[in-house]
Amino acid sequence: MYQKWQPPTTGALKLYTDGAINLGTRSASSGGVLRDNTGTWITWFYRRIGRCSILHTELWGGGVLDGLSLAWRSGVRHVEVEMDNSEAVTLLDSSSCHRDGSIFRKICKILNLDWNVKIYHITREANSVADAMARPCRSSTIGLTLMLQSHSDVAGSS
Repeated sequence: MYQKWQPPTTGALKLYTDGAINLGTRSASSGGVLRDNTGTWITWFYRRIGRCSILHTELWGGGVLDGLSLAWRSGVRHVEVEMDNSEAVTLLDSSSCHRDGSIFRKICKILNLDWNVKIYHITREANSVADAMARPCRSSTIGLTLMLQSHSDVAGSS
């Protein structure tokens, strides 16, 4: 079932995130996009991570850590995160700050800043924009690439 894009609450930005692993090389990549309530792309980003689990791909490079860090540094104080990995959403909703691993501690530190962040699970089909951001990155050099301009060449971006 296809889900139509739903705008965030007025004054909020919507962060779509996704991670991907190339099964042949086990190389992990991720991407995401921040959009306003009119659908305008504020920024989009992707990261080649190297090798890690799909959960860590979704949480770290998959945009949660990168996307929230970018939003906070940009002065955004209300973000609605949407991602298609239900395990990651459950972990983030369950105050998993007690978990081992620096990724969880970093995300919890950002989530505990003075702002409003809501995290939602969406279908894979509804997350096609973030999925498109994650896939091309698998062949790039390791690290984060940030684009601060509107980008409409990706399927599903409107």
